[in-house]
Amino acid sequence: MLQCWLSTVASFGFGSLYLQNLKVGSTLLDLEFQRSGNTTSCRVAKKRGNLRVVIEA
Repeated sequence: MLQCWLSTVASFGFGSLYLQNLKVGSTLLDLEFQRSGNTTSCRVAKKRGNLRVVIEA
């Protein structure tokens, strides 16, 4: 579901997106997305809780 939403946001021409306090179980995440040309990068800016985050291409 997050992937579809991010594709929609990218189609509006946003160069960056910051999701703050995204709750997954009992963990809170801050995620930062950067778009440059046809490439989008993602990083975990902050994590509060015990969750393993895997970002795959």
